Amino acid sequence: MKVSEIMTDLVVTVPPDASAEIARSVMKSARLHHLLVMEGKQLIGVLSEKDLGLADDAVARSRTVADLMTTGYVYAEPDMPVRRAANLLRSHDLGSLPVIDGNRVVGVVTVSDVLELVGRSEMFGKAQRRFAHGRAPREKTRGPAAGRA
Repeated sequence: MKVSEIMTDLVVTVPPDASAEIARSVMKSARLHHLLVMEGKQLIGVLSEKDLGLADDAVARSRTVADLMTTGYVYAEPDMPVRRAANLLRSHDLGSLPVIDGNRVVGVVTVSDVLELVGRSEMFGKAQRRFAHGRAPREKTRGPAAGRA
C-alpha cells in the first residue's frame, strides 16, 4: 500500500510570521497536532503541538511560528510504501510527515493514519482467517442483550 492511499490531502498551513498564539488556536479549532509552515508555495518547516507546548502562554504571545518550528523536516512521497513511512515516523520520533510530490505539498500522513490502517488490516485479517476455516466472524456485545437470541 502507498502513502497516497492513507494520507490526508487537506493540508492546514501557517505562515512563519504568524504568532505562536495564532498557531495554537488554529491547531485547537481544527483539532490537529501538526501544521505545515509555508512561505508562499514552499514548505519551510513543521510546527507540532509539542513545539508549541515548549512555549508557555506568556512566551507564546511574543514568539512567532518561525521561532518554534522544526526546519530539518523528514517527508514522504505519495508512492512511498506505507511501511517505509511508518519506519520514518518511528525512527525520527515524529507524529506526522508532509507528503511531497516534486516540489509540491500534496498531503500529510500521520501516526494515526498508519495505526488506522493497521487496525483495519488486523480486523480484516481475522475475518478472513475465520471464513477460511468455515467460521463466520462473531460480533462482540456487552450488556443485558448479549446472551439473547
